[in-house]
Amino acid sequence: MQPEYDSLTSEDRTWGMLAHLLAAAGHFMAVLSWLGPLVIWLMKRETSRFAAFHALQSLLFQLGWMAILAIGWVITGILSMILVGLLLIPVMIAAHLVPVIWAVIAGIKANNGEWYEYPVVGRWALNNTGIRS
Repeated sequence: MQPEYDSLTSEDRTWGMLAHLLAAAGHFMAVLSWLGPLVIWLMKRETSRFAAFHALQSLLFQLGWMAILAIGWVITGILSMILVGLLLIPVMIAAHLVPVIWAVIAGIKANNGEWYEYPVVGRWALNNTGIRS
């Protein structure tokens, strides 16, 4: 269900897209996937519900994936001591691509003006940006 608020401008769509694409790019610059969405959310939370929604959910999604990946690497490291964990290294490398691919898809949808929601955090972001309660 897409909120029916004011019409979206191309600037709204661009900021929404950037919130996701900067998160994807952040994965290739250490662990900075959260920085772009945070800056956009801080800039746009008062002026664009669409951009604020996309930035907030991107921020939450990336922070969640950072936690998942950190836990996964810890488990991989522990299990590597008994050689079983070495099999998890390719899985963990592939797991790093999941939030990147998802962010690109969400960025494309935001650029198309869609109120695309990530699982779990999308609904939370809608509720906390005052769009849906």
